[in-house]
Order: sequence, then structure tokens, then C-alpha cells
Amino acid sequence: MNQDDQVITNLLTSYRAIPVMYSALHDGSVVGSVARRELAKILHMTIVDAVIFIAPYRAQIIYAMQDFRLYVVLISGIPTFGEAYWPAMSGEATLVKNLEPFKIPWENPVILDVGAGSVPYVGNFADVNKAPIIYLAADKRYKKCVPKCSVTGVEFTSFAVDIEESIPYYGYEGNPVDVLFLANFLHCLEDIDAFFQHILPCLPDLKIIKILEIKPDCNLDFLFDYHMFQHCKGHRFNFFDLDRLFPGKCKEIASLGDYHEMYTIEL
Repeated sequence: MNQDDQVITNLLTSYRAIPVMYSALHDGSVVGSVARRELAKILHMTIVDAVIFIAPYRAQIIYAMQDFRLYVVLISGIPTFGEAYWPAMSGEATLVKNLEPFKIPWENPVILDVGAGSVPYVGNFADVNKAPIIYLAADKRYKKCVPKCSVTGVEFTSFAVDIEESIPYYGYEGNPVDVLFLANFLHCLEDIDAFFQHILPCLPDLKIIKILEIKPDCNLDFLFDYHMFQHCKGHRFNFFDLDRLFPGKCKEIASLGDYHEMYTIEL
């Protein structure tokens, strides 16, 4: 078996790679589709090279997808993303002990939480800031499951948005966003630079970015470590990443406890 055959064989035994390869083959001329970008990431190639690489294996990929779908159909009661992963997010958020870095130095902030998931940190903002707080939660998962929020003093709205495809201008009933909050989110991105280049022009009144991340030297339970590895091969966002993106603008690096840090960027 040559090296290319071995790579394809390995991918055909991966539950993540099978649907990605199948979708990439059937995306027609949509070079920049999510599936093709994910395929390029898996193969460590450009999008064009990745599609060319799998093209000779179309029959094997279609067969593997048929097999994959057959056995998925046989499984009933598959948990949703919210049921399987959101509890882990909420559990991980309880490890935050220091709430002072959630303080915003003006009243009635409008906070946009991108990749908000189960919004486990909205209560932290409510605890240390004067009500009312307008909290806008954005996540592509909201297309299938929407979080609930009943925190006192918070006006809550959620948006289903695919971060990789488009980010509209965010405002809320005439109130522009002045705080961008990213909690354990940047490790999910294929291109952090492109994300900021895209979103910052959409937020012309933005004053502060708050970034919550797991400390580089700590370990969490298996589920979250697995999630981190799948996205970024274990790389933890740190000050050096931030200083490259926003030279000299990081005004605070605060410890939130044993597991998390908060970076505050003033624009």
C-alpha cells in the first residue's frame, strides 16, 4: 500500500473525516465551503490540493459514507450537542473563582458573546456589573438548539450564525456592542487573524475585548481536553498570540482561578 492509500485508509476509519470527505466531494465549485476548509485542515494541505488528493478515492468514500449512515440510522436517542457537550462547558465554567475581571468600567454594557454555547458566563457578568446588561449570544449551534437564560438584570438575545461564513453588524435596539467576549473560542478557529479582520469592522463602537482561555499549563477532564485537541492539537491561546494580534493593547492578564485566565484588550 502506498503512502496516499494509507492516508485515505486511515481517514476512512475516522468518524469525523468520512462526512467531511463526502461533503467536500459533493460541494461542486464551492471551493471555500466549510467541508472543504475542514478537509484541508485534516490533510494539512491547501483546499485545492486536498480536493485533488481525495478525488481518485471517490468510490471508497461513497461506500464508507453509506456504511457510516447505515449504522447511524440504527442508533436511536443520540444526544444533541447541547445534551452531550453543553453540560461539560457549564461544569468547566464553575472552575472560575475570581469574578472581578468580568467587571466592565461603564454602566449598562452591551456584550456580544461569540461562540457562546450554553452561555455559562452570563451570570458572572451580571454579578459584578450594574443592571441592566444587554447580552447577545452568537453560535452556529443555535440553528439546532437554543440556550435559555433567566439571569436577573440581563436582557438576553441569541443569534444562530455560522462564524466562518458571515458575521452581520451587531446592535440591539439601537444599542451598539461595546464589549466582545470570547470564552474558550479562539482555539476553535482555523484562522484567528481572519476572524478578527472580519468581525472588528462589524463592531464600530467596540471598546473592549475580553478573552477567557484555559491556562497553558493546566489539564481539564477528558471531554474538554479531547475537544481542545480536535480543534487546535492542544495549543492554548496565550499572551504571545494576543500581542501579535493587538500589539501593546493587552491591558490586563488576570487569573480566574487554577484553570483560567482573562485577557482584556482596550481598543
